[in-house]
Amino acid sequence: MLLSARRQAKRTKGSRMARQQELLALFSDPRGTSRIDLARRLGRSPSKIGGLVRRLLQLGLVTEERPVETARGRRPILLRPASDLGFLLGVDIGLINLRAVVTDMRGEVLGSKETQSNARADLETASKSLLAATDSLLIESRVPREKLRAIGISHSGGIDPETGKCLYWHSARHWTGVPLRQMFGDRYGVPTRVDDSAHCMAFAEKVFGKGQDSSDFVFINVGQGIGAGLFLGGRLYKGTSGVAGELGHTIIKPDGPRCSCGNHGCLEALASGGSMMDTALAAVKDNVTTVLWETVDRGEPITVQTISRAARAGDRLARRILENAGLYLGLAIANLVNLLNPPLIVLGGGCMETAGDLLLDEIIRAASGAAFEAAYSRTRITTSELGPMAAARGAALMVTQPALESIWNQRLRSAKSTRAQLTA
Repeated sequence: MLLSARRQAKRTKGSRMARQQELLALFSDPRGTSRIDLARRLGRSPSKIGGLVRRLLQLGLVTEERPVETARGRRPILLRPASDLGFLLGVDIGLINLRAVVTDMRGEVLGSKETQSNARADLETASKSLLAATDSLLIESRVPREKLRAIGISHSGGIDPETGKCLYWHSARHWTGVPLRQMFGDRYGVPTRVDDSAHCMAFAEKVFGKGQDSSDFVFINVGQGIGAGLFLGGRLYKGTSGVAGELGHTIIKPDGPRCSCGNHGCLEALASGGSMMDTALAAVKDNVTTVLWETVDRGEPITVQTISRAARAGDRLARRILENAGLYLGLAIANLVNLLNPPLIVLGGGCMETAGDLLLDEIIRAASGAAFEAAYSRTRITTSELGPMAAARGAALMVTQPALESIWNQRLRSAKSTRAQLTA
């Protein structure tokens, strides 16, 4: 009888914790949510979630805000994370750049930093550089260590979300097995989460960008590499191993150039920023006529920015490089459209920020020509407007829920301790 009661108590506690986690997951949207939306999304009546909402208000985790009334009448009160709960750190580790942001629980950016990542250096040098940059950002943003609630890490390589380790990074293989979550967790002593950069960018796009009104959409990051984040049914789809969205390693041209992953003809080897720069440099070495010679003569590196600048000036080589990249991206998108039939595809990342106006028309032309017409007819392809800090912002957004859970548990323990003292 006693054993049965214990089991029942354990099940009740587990059910209560699951409800709390589910509720906090909804509150982690910094745009806010209404009681009616909460009830609908949780599949419960407003009266049943009322107690939990009151508890959150009592603990100071959320605040009520009444939106401005419109001609259509009074809008429901929104519940949003309280603005004074502390701060989140979002870090985006790329092959070339390190970008980081400090935000409040509502996703408002309070400070940001961009510097070189030193990812190709030895691990000791690279890790010291990363941590020095985040230390500096926290100081510049005037964030006390004790007010830092959680850290989100965006990384360009393959990530095991369970362990927070780098599974692979084809462009910097010495990072394989690096325990990123432990590195930052040990430094700052707060919950830390690591995820793929395209996933983080998709998350930011869902909350603050063009994916806000779409439960299904695909975000494609076109940078030094290429990756995708898939929102299906309003949730980020990660796959069984957590690495869903490796669009850059889908094979588009079997007899194409060798990819850093070892295969031939991957999209990343044909249309990424790295591949564009390699193609341009090889052409210059082969004495192809191009204004990019001037860049090399000045001792400057060829970048996507110099290629796009040359293309705008009418350089034939630069135009061909961008047209080919757009063609291969469009073919990959056509395959995505045929497979998933998404209403929206958003393109972002460094290449789209630098050369999006030159790439987008070719991408759309290739995708519309190659996709199954019935699948493509209602798909919109557009570019992101969130800018270079999107992955870092997305990483910070992803840890809002664990941060709220940690504060919830702390304040519950504090409230219980206070009651115990009063009744002693």
